[in-house]
Amino acid sequence: MASLCKPVKNIVMFPQKKSLADAKTLCAAHGGKIFVPVNAGENREMTSLIEGKEAVCKQQDDTGNLAWIGVQSRDRIYYAMSDKKYTRPLNYTNFWRIPYYPHLDCAFLRADGSWADAGDCHSFTKICTVCQIMNTPALVMKGLCNQAKISWVWYMVVDKESGEISYDGYKNSRIKLRDGSWVFEERGTFDQDGSTILMSSGNDNGIYPMGTRSWSTPFMSDCPQSENLTLTLSSCIFGAEFSCR
Repeated sequence: MASLCKPVKNIVMFPQKKSLADAKTLCAAHGGKIFVPVNAGENREMTSLIEGKEAVCKQQDDTGNLAWIGVQSRDRIYYAMSDKKYTRPLNYTNFWRIPYYPHLDCAFLRADGSWADAGDCHSFTKICTVCQIMNTPALVMKGLCNQAKISWVWYMVVDKESGEISYDGYKNSRIKLRDGSWVFEERGTFDQDGSTILMSSGNDNGIYPMGTRSWSTPFMSDCPQSENLTLTLSSCIFGAEFSCR
């Protein structure tokens, strides 16, 4: 029984270049945080996720930095980025050289699995994001009518082979990226006309359907029809008064 209740740490790669602030937001929106390996095994797992993604993730100046690491330091003592009070020092780091700066607010993962320090986490620095997400957070869709066939509870799904991210609903529906656009799909009707509704705001590969978005609505079951519908997809934090944010 204890093994069934043990928290599961999921490490999820988002293969689009983002600033540190946007990377933090992306992870938090999915109920997680920027990943920091705490041992050599986790570092190898993170490195394997970015393998083959160099062209997608590298900075424009080609420094070799590919993904954010959620580490920070004060007086060369290292902590997870989420440790705001610096109370739990990390026992593992993998910097390729002794960091020059005594205080760090971020670090980078390189293709060989080593870490690079950063003196300033510039907003114009954009690399890929790897998130740590505990268990399988429930994502709640707000703004639907009670008669909607589209689910209001969703779960993120990562394809083990391709790494493609989609979202499955408890009803017969799915959100996925198709031809550059995020769409709702009814399972079993993927190829039928009228089986999808498009996210009509922020439609590009770097935008995930989290947060408040405008969707075009060619079909919404028995719901009142409109040309566009504003829906919000956000993670539920069940430990915080069973509320959704």
